[in-house]
Amino acid sequence: MVRKKVREGTIRVIPTRISVKNFGPVKEADIELRPLTVLMGPNNTGKTYTAILLLTAYIIIDRLRLHHHLVRVLRDVQPPIEVVEEELAQLYSVNSLAELVKKDAEKAEINLQFKVFNKLEDVFLNMKLILNKDGNLEMESPSLTAPPVMPHVVYIPAERAGMMRTYKQLLRLYLESIRLPPPLERRAKKIMGEETASRIRLPGVVRILLNEILSIDRFTSKERAESTFRNALEILEDEALQGVIEVGEDLSVTYTEKRSGQLFDLINTSSMVSELSAIYVLTRLLKQGFWFVIEEPEAHVHPRGQMGIARFLAALARSGVNVLITTHSDLIALKLANMVGLASLKENERERLGYSPDEYLRKEDLSIYFMEQREDGSIARRIEVSETGEVEELPTYSKVVEEMYGEAVKLLELHGKIPTLSSTEQG
Repeated sequence: MVRKKVREGTIRVIPTRISVKNFGPVKEADIELRPLTVLMGPNNTGKTYTAILLLTAYIIIDRLRLHHHLVRVLRDVQPPIEVVEEELAQLYSVNSLAELVKKDAEKAEINLQFKVFNKLEDVFLNMKLILNKDGNLEMESPSLTAPPVMPHVVYIPAERAGMMRTYKQLLRLYLESIRLPPPLERRAKKIMGEETASRIRLPGVVRILLNEILSIDRFTSKERAESTFRNALEILEDEALQGVIEVGEDLSVTYTEKRSGQLFDLINTSSMVSELSAIYVLTRLLKQGFWFVIEEPEAHVHPRGQMGIARFLAALARSGVNVLITTHSDLIALKLANMVGLASLKENERERLGYSPDEYLRKEDLSIYFMEQREDGSIARRIEVSETGEVEELPTYSKVVEEMYGEAVKLLELHGKIPTLSSTEQG
């Protein structure tokens, strides 16, 4: 995705809230976006559906910007809504937008709120998308006096280990799957065969990832040392990767283990290194104000490494990057909550706990939501974090721990290690 320079005479906006009803598996969600936003919950509760809406917001703003410019010079301009329909279908890899409407609903509603950069007062814009059961899209957006511009979104999908190991082959498929003019498309299908041509279809977020990788010229130790986010990268290297990743000019990706100094091609590394490689490498594209969206950053990472990932994400947020993650890891959420508790401590107190003097999160910088699974669809519930870093009960963590404890007690009873409840009552 090509980044646009902010020009004079534009309206700079930043997304501040995503609200949805009957969207995919989500019955209702109202997500306040902060410098670090966490979406938790079981599988198939709509975390990814919601996260992709940040890309949707970027695309809508970008198309409105283009449309604003084009109507000045052209008479026949495709309405933005038609372009947005096509982009949504590609992002969610569906043939019809009707597939994004919850099964028992007539329509899905998506509300996107943006804050306008205005030094005098807080000004907000609201955009509403309605996806009907028949597959049609309705879009309500405010009239703008100038073209809008939103900070770029860098999106990293789940299951990226395989993508990173085979990205050159995926790039070849990607180039082959670019839409051709109808005459050339018919010719391609005739030469390749209808079935072969129809198989060349990559999910929308995979295309986004490949676009991002293609826009990196290289990322060696020199670029890392000059990076605005080198402190965050050092945390990721020391606390999770245990090494350094580099990208050559030919897009070759290598990993150097810090302990031994040995260099490996990415294809010969562990799944943990492959998973984190995309996160590490794509920090190359980040700038202050950008959005960094990561699905399941904890995938294939040891619990101690997951705590390092939390510190890495917090460091990015402190450096001015807006971060949104989807996760199954209560450890990451709890670690981020602990870092809120660090904010009111003195620098030497943070150091005694093993942190850097400036390592903390402010309460207003963090929002955590749990996608609660129900029979009629998931509901997003906000998890409150106190000034001292205390967090209310995390449903997944508490339930699993309780179940494991109960199972352990039953095993001890059955093995005769402790008396059963019935025998205790009889005594």
